[in-house]
Amino acid sequence: MSGHHDGSVRSVVVEFLRPGPPHNQLLSPLTRYLAVCGDGRVGEVCVPYEHSEFVRRLRDLRYVAELPPLEDDPERERERQETLDAGNRDRQAALIELSKHMSQFLAAVPGLTAHLAQRQCASELVHLQIMITAAELAMLPFELAGTLEQPGADPGSFLQLGAKPLISITRRSRGLREDCVRWPTEPKILFVAANPTQPIPYEAHVDALLRALQPWLPPLHVPSGDDAGRARAYDKSFAKHLVVLKQASISAIAEHCARENFTHVHVLAHGATDLTSPGQHFGLALHSDHDKSRVHVVSGAQFASALRRDGGELGPAVVTLAACDSGNVHEVMYTGASFAHELHRSGIPFVVASQFPLSVAGSSILTQQFYANALLGKDPRAFMCDVRLRLHSVYAGVAHDWASLVTYAVFPPNLDDQLEDTRYYRARRALNVALDSLDIELTAHAAGKGSTLPVPQMKVMKDSLFACLDEAMRLIPTTGRYAGEGLGLLAAAEKRRSEFCLVMSEGGMSKDEEQLTEATERLRRAMDTYDKAFVDGVRSNERAADTGQLNWAITQNLSLAAVLDGTFSDQRWATAKELSQAELHGRTPHWARTSLLELAILRWWIKDEEQAANVDREVSELIALTHEDKFVLHSTERQLRRYLDWWWHPDFAKKPVPEALRRKTLEIAKLLAEEQKRGPYTARSATK
Repeated sequence: MSGHHDGSVRSVVVEFLRPGPPHNQLLSPLTRYLAVCGDGRVGEVCVPYEHSEFVRRLRDLRYVAELPPLEDDPERERERQETLDAGNRDRQAALIELSKHMSQFLAAVPGLTAHLAQRQCASELVHLQIMITAAELAMLPFELAGTLEQPGADPGSFLQLGAKPLISITRRSRGLREDCVRWPTEPKILFVAANPTQPIPYEAHVDALLRALQPWLPPLHVPSGDDAGRARAYDKSFAKHLVVLKQASISAIAEHCARENFTHVHVLAHGATDLTSPGQHFGLALHSDHDKSRVHVVSGAQFASALRRDGGELGPAVVTLAACDSGNVHEVMYTGASFAHELHRSGIPFVVASQFPLSVAGSSILTQQFYANALLGKDPRAFMCDVRLRLHSVYAGVAHDWASLVTYAVFPPNLDDQLEDTRYYRARRALNVALDSLDIELTAHAAGKGSTLPVPQMKVMKDSLFACLDEAMRLIPTTGRYAGEGLGLLAAAEKRRSEFCLVMSEGGMSKDEEQLTEATERLRRAMDTYDKAFVDGVRSNERAADTGQLNWAITQNLSLAAVLDGTFSDQRWATAKELSQAELHGRTPHWARTSLLELAILRWWIKDEEQAANVDREVSELIALTHEDKFVLHSTERQLRRYLDWWWHPDFAKKPVPEALRRKTLEIAKLLAEEQKRGPYTARSATK
């Protein structure tokens, strides 16, 4: 199953209530909790443990510090390994016993078993939300629950490890409002790393974040051997996406969050008990402001305050805690909440933590898997299942990190739409970054500074650039609300690849028929994809009203048909003009003007009907519309240069070009180039 779940997601909410304040209550079989599942009837449930017994059972799941292998002493090494194996067996037995009791506890909720069993489709994912206000219930490892039909009858069968339907469990605080949550479309990560007393896998986590950010990191074109320049360029591009705070103190975190708007915060530190607090709760071991070698244990509430921006604005949407015991409730008499619970209750919509100790290797996998999926806009309800399954499949024999993960989450009611927005914008950004690599080479060749590599190495370079582009293109949506935009982006990318093949063939790969053939094939593929974008848009009632996408797609298809085959459809031309004129009153009148300009040029060329007056009018209107943003002028100039330098070249054009049209087009291209120098230019998309 992929993080972007292909089936439906069905939500099941279970809430547990008891009278009194959320804290200062011990677990006891004598305490009755009200439990309700959805709109079902209210029932009573109770936990099977006294508080002290449950704390002891949780202690059985903790790891013992592992001694290094004793390679020089085989006998002692054998004893060490036997001790480890015995500890693993004991922890596994304790885990299964807890799973049995968690299954019985949830199975007692009226209607829950039936709700979970109601499969609506084969690929359905059930999102089980557990809402708790009583602090002592936050101690329960709900994530260990097994099948509920006969709880405990099948040891080792867990709801979140392959149950049918697949189930994703999250916890939730009652006080957070769903309609206030906004899932980030432009992520910026703050990486908080602290190791005042013990080492942390810092390099592994930096590498994991780098891998997750790779689709949006621009290529570094720095001369080989210039390590200092490469480091500076790397830091500059990296800083747009990620800020790393080493030896973090609480004041440094607060200062960074006051200055910048972070959407994600990733914490790599150790959990620790705060010996100075009532109840000695678990907190986060950061560095002291005054002495970096000393520990300052901060609570979840204090950390949440540091994450807020000046003015009391809410902080990040997502916090991931690679810290042992960040989801563990140590005491319930005073505050009664875990570090993660406090963060969530303070307003952080999505918090990932660990209820038990987290292994070093497990924390790295969590980081890599989480951010690789989250930054692409995949569904967290689904990909957290993937993370748990990966941890179980790789480390279940030696660790139970999969069971340790705890997710506190409140999602907006339109989460699916917000995720679709995120996927589209992140995919488009990745595509722009990949196309920037092509642009750098194309610009170098245009300036006469093209690569002097031998032909075989140039082909290797081209294959590498195209492979990155392929990866980005695979992210582009071609169904749903962004189908039209997605197909248009794919067509534009093929057009750019065609241009790249042609330019490369002239600079070191001269007369390479294979490259020239590929250039034509990719241009034809772009033409067909523009056609599909238009036809699919017309067929879809949802897209039919979007004249902005339709007029652009049909105009580009018309243009490439004239370029490749010398054909021209009067009916399509009339449709394109009608759609473009309608869009003059729509969301993108500037692109409508660009389309009308190109339609006039096409008619002048193919039909030999002079359109000078129409061309001049559209250019004047276009410049008037874009006096504050020159990107449309840049894109339009680029398209006109394609006609002048490529499509109207005597060796390529299927139909002679009137000299008056060539002069007029060159005049417009120069005018647009000059106009771009007169005001600000915002590079929004490189894919037109």
